[in-house]
Amino acid sequence: MKKDCSKNLPLKSPLLSSGLGFTVVELLIILSLIALLFALGVSQYNRFNRSQALVKAKGELVSNLRLAQGKSLAGEKPNQCGDEALLGHQLEFTNNQSYKIVAVCGSEPYPEVKQTVTFPEGVIKTSAENIVFFKILSQGVESEVTITLSGFGETRDIIITAAGEIK
Repeated sequence: MKKDCSKNLPLKSPLLSSGLGFTVVELLIILSLIALLFALGVSQYNRFNRSQALVKAKGELVSNLRLAQGKSLAGEKPNQCGDEALLGHQLEFTNNQSYKIVAVCGSEPYPEVKQTVTFPEGVIKTSAENIVFFKILSQGVESEVTITLSGFGETRDIIITAAGEIK
């Protein structure tokens, strides 16, 4: 004899009949809130990345200023100078987005010490100074120089004092 089990099973789930589930409207509201939070997070992440591009550009420029300063302090004369006297090293901006370091030897053309460096996209130099010249053997620079980098609504300043201190 076979038993009939269908009589013991309820036709509706107890969860649905008791109202313990979520409605479609509630699920849409939750998904909308999650999407909004995600969009805000991506926006803040992008802002942080742009800010870091400016910080990185400033750090690299300071490092290259110290390179030029160190070569001048050491009196490091490139072979291309020949018999000309080394006067120092300078960082010169070729435009508002790139610069290079060159040695200054008498009246001859300057041999390049470091290839042209370009700032990340969106970062430019906005200050008027185009040349920072470090005299040999710790004689500093001609006068105090301020280099301003701008990008993404922010600015960063680099100050080189007359004594050659880079801040």
